[in-house]
Amino acid sequence: MSALIVIRLTPAAPVDAGTFATYLDGLQIQAFDLTFGSVPQGVSAGPAARFIAPTSSPIAPLPAPPEYAAPPTYDPATGIVQHIEVEIGPVYAAAAVATAVIPVSASTALENLRVVMTRGGIGLPVSEAFYNVQMDAGTPTPDQFQGLAVTSCYLTLPAVSSNGIAIGLPADGSPPAFDTLVGAIAAVLGMDPGGAMPALASLTPEQCGHIAHEIAWSAPGPLPGPPDALENLYTNPPIPVC
Repeated sequence: MSALIVIRLTPAAPVDAGTFATYLDGLQIQAFDLTFGSVPQGVSAGPAARFIAPTSSPIAPLPAPPEYAAPPTYDPATGIVQHIEVEIGPVYAAAAVATAVIPVSASTALENLRVVMTRGGIGLPVSEAFYNVQMDAGTPTPDQFQGLAVTSCYLTLPAVSSNGIAIGLPADGSPPAFDTLVGAIAAVLGMDPGGAMPALASLTPEQCGHIAHEIAWSAPGPLPGPPDALENLYTNPPIPVC
């Protein structure tokens, strides 16, 4: 019977299940055991959990929220599963939550974790290490991940960039991985100004700031909606409504 790291995955703010499904595409999660002799990097706690889409087809393809006429079936190799709720019908509808499960090779008395997330090979931010986490036990199949009784930690998945600039910015203000940052800079310069990439050493401070803003705002999320129609908010006296 294996010890299990059970990680619940959520969006930063409520989204529909179809949008959340795109957050999972290409996702991989690794856990590293932090012991007295291995900080700050740690040693691998077990195999990486990676997302493999269900093998059964939804009623309607994405971007529609994933819904199934029967409980979805999964590739046994998947380590990440999107949660399912049963609706009237019955219809098995996906939710904007997922669970990742990592079997632990050899657990220690105190399980302290450094978690690394990547999506499509690009690092995603994980703001902190997790100390003295609880672990589950057993050998669950993917359809049982959602119902596991223990949660080791929670992670937030950022939205997917719509312009191809993919980089995770750590919430604590520390810099991202250098190679990842260089890739994001190259992606920005490939669109603006385009053509051959200029020598990075030749960039002015203003140009560097411009690139940084492009990267930071690559996945800003939707704008908040106004509390009322703009015409009502800014027209005085109000326009009479029939």
